[in-house]
Amino acid sequence: MFSFRPRSTALAVAARLTRFAAVAVVGCLLLSAFGFLSTPAHAQSLTWIANLGGFSGWGALEHGNGDKVAIGRFNTLHVVWEDGGLIKYSTSNDGLGWSAPELVAPGIPAAMPAIASDSNGTLVVAFVANPDANGMGTIRYARKAWGATSWSNGEIVTVGTQPDIDARAGRVHVVWTTIDRVQYTTFPTTAPPAPMTFGEEIEVSACPNTGFTRPSVALPRESCDLAPKVAYLRYSDETANPDPACAAIITEVGPRVCARDGDTGTWGLEYTDLVTATAPALGIDAISLSMNAHYSTGNVFLAWSDRSDADARTRLAHGRNGTWDAITFDNEERHAHVTAKRSSTDGDFRFAWVAKDGFFPFVDWDASFRTGEWHSGATPTWTDTPTVITTTSGGATIGRPQATYWAKCSGGSYDTVEAVAEVEGVCATTRLMNHITEDQSCPPITAIGLDPCNKHYFAYASPGLAEMRVDTEELGPPSRVSQRSVEFLLRSEEGLASVVFEWDRGRLVEAGPTGFVLDDPEATVRLVADGVRATLEQLPPNLIYDQMKPRQECRDR
Repeated sequence: MFSFRPRSTALAVAARLTRFAAVAVVGCLLLSAFGFLSTPAHAQSLTWIANLGGFSGWGALEHGNGDKVAIGRFNTLHVVWEDGGLIKYSTSNDGLGWSAPELVAPGIPAAMPAIASDSNGTLVVAFVANPDANGMGTIRYARKAWGATSWSNGEIVTVGTQPDIDARAGRVHVVWTTIDRVQYTTFPTTAPPAPMTFGEEIEVSACPNTGFTRPSVALPRESCDLAPKVAYLRYSDETANPDPACAAIITEVGPRVCARDGDTGTWGLEYTDLVTATAPALGIDAISLSMNAHYSTGNVFLAWSDRSDADARTRLAHGRNGTWDAITFDNEERHAHVTAKRSSTDGDFRFAWVAKDGFFPFVDWDASFRTGEWHSGATPTWTDTPTVITTTSGGATIGRPQATYWAKCSGGSYDTVEAVAEVEGVCATTRLMNHITEDQSCPPITAIGLDPCNKHYFAYASPGLAEMRVDTEELGPPSRVSQRSVEFLLRSEEGLASVVFEWDRGRLVEAGPTGFVLDDPEATVRLVADGVRATLEQLPPNLIYDQMKPRQECRDR
């Protein structure tokens, strides 16, 4: 009596349409009278990213296993979604203004996109092309180099669904499911493989009512090595199966996290939390799962929601170096999504969910998000109270929020984007929106611990604009900023060390955790780095190297 399958999508769609029809009359009146959204008090706002083409059978942000939002080079925001059976993309520098949506794969019917950004700025997307009613289709890979104006894309998997993607150090990592198996592949960012039927198989089932859904991939580090992890929900309800081999399988639902051995390429189970039952009268339901990681600290965050019989749960888990802890968030069915903060040594993460009031678990009248820290111990420390994103109209719902951990600090003002969600209306075009908090004070700057596994680098790049952008993401946020210099304070084995960028002309218009911007593209920048474990890469003609003292025993990751 398992109640979720990709082949049951039509039933879920019908249920959602029925629900919308029930509120259509009041929805039209409210939409015309009050508009879509309420405006939160003073410094918080809901900002439109795009108008969507209406309900088309899939939600714009369908399947939260795959990240729909990526933070790219120079702290840029990038989002993908499904609109009218096509994959669309938009980008923003501030979370308020978004570029006109563009097609990732023009002319290819598609759904369920996921996006990531490599450290060199290349954007990578995985999506399902020509999906059938069960969500199964070919899986395609698209990429867009930093500064490029168009996407390249091609088929990499002959049949699959629900892909997730991540990228680091010039390699792409993709995971997907065919329901009866969870599969993974990795390849160079610029050299996708020929279409494959099978990748590395993580888990396989031979029983018809036992399968896997919502796979997610994350790329933490253990020691100095990349340690890919894949999470997914396993479900099994073979109580009515006449095959004794399958009927003997216990009825269960819950997550598994598997880790890849870099030397052998094999996968091993690292964490699981299955709920078991004997012939549950109400069946089981694998609802949602999301996993995200912070690379250098190895912190991994997992969120999921499932139901066994009448008992639902939404849980959060944290893992590091193979040790896991978990808590129950609440006993409801929810869309759940989690993300890790970049450049965090404190285990910062953000969690977003839909408030389910006894109906559909993916959309409701409001959605929420919350921020916390979890780097050791059995429970996280919440650093704020839940923030609710809501609508004023009875005919519109907010669904499938994507937790986002983005911030920009300039001129003493600190802006953040916390979540991206979709609004589904009854009598009007649906929309994609993000929640942004503006005009906070910039946080204090503290020394960043120097990573002994990395060769830190400073790379200059220009997107062809009338400005100079200096990429300093590996150094963390600046400790001191003036109109002629930016200083970074680092902590090494020898104590504190500083890296200073100085320039001869131009005005500093922005400085943040991923770089700084000058308004004069002809400025000459001089770099002074004393006693820092670092090497320089991608030196431009107008970036002058001075006093760099590399430590070659550091490994390049």
